[in-house]
Amino acid sequence: MGIIRQVPVEWSMEELVTNIEVPSGYGGVVKARRLSRKSMNDQNSPVWIPTQSVVLTFTGQKLAPHVYCYLTSLPVETYVLPTIQCNKCCRFGHVKAQCRSSPRCFKCAQMHEGETCTVETPTFLFCSGSHNANNTSCPEHSRQKAIKLVMSQESISYLEASARFPQVRRPFADTVRSSPNNNIMSTSPNSNHPKSISYKKTTFTTRRPNTTATPGYDRQAHRDIVREPDSQTLNGCALTQETLSPNDNLIEQLADILINIISRFSDTGLPNKTLTSLTQLTTLLSNNGIQADPVE
Repeated sequence: MGIIRQVPVEWSMEELVTNIEVPSGYGGVVKARRLSRKSMNDQNSPVWIPTQSVVLTFTGQKLAPHVYCYLTSLPVETYVLPTIQCNKCCRFGHVKAQCRSSPRCFKCAQMHEGETCTVETPTFLFCSGSHNANNTSCPEHSRQKAIKLVMSQESISYLEASARFPQVRRPFADTVRSSPNNNIMSTSPNSNHPKSISYKKTTFTTRRPNTTATPGYDRQAHRDIVREPDSQTLNGCALTQETLSPNDNLIEQLADILINIISRFSDTGLPNKTLTSLTQLTTLLSNNGIQADPVE
């Protein structure tokens, strides 16, 4: 962001953004904001008076040396972000109206309002120095001011800029001196104070039994399972019944037909010629090794 000066108060910000011209090679202006100064009126109330300084926001990372508006050349300077400190919690980066923290004293850094504090020697929270929180000579205030300067010059975020400056650390002697453990009197082992009783509940769990070790990988057993069985029959190992030829099927069908025909004459009896033929059939069956029952 850049800042221009000597801009008439009568100009509106919308009119300025519309009519401003930027040299070629630089980003355009997308926003303008007029700065105001604080003053006290006759009733001792604060009022904000607009000034002739205007902050411009450019689209590019490089500021133009000049901008032109109504045939007037206006020099552009780098706008340095102000160092803001909260009057409620004494932290940096926000104001009291936006604070969501608990109040903290700007004298002793404790959790109460600073107007009612009666401490004679002030102490700051961040550096433990003997000064108030709003003292501009504080090392933390100087650090925050340097962070804002880098943010304005290089257009980077607060996290990137704060990483370049180490935090203000409290001296070890001051930390030990202000430690709350020093105010506690250590008790000797032979004191008459009663021993502390622990009310913690002790739980007992049963021990898990030892599991038997399972056998490892058996290569031979695995081969016996996945190997292909030897086929000893014509149909393979899945079909154990022998394959019948077409003649065997024909003879089986003729035998079934003959049995059905003979069963119909079981009550009336068969003719003599038929009995003679059946006798010949029985003889043929006997010659093939089949024992047939005699037909009466």
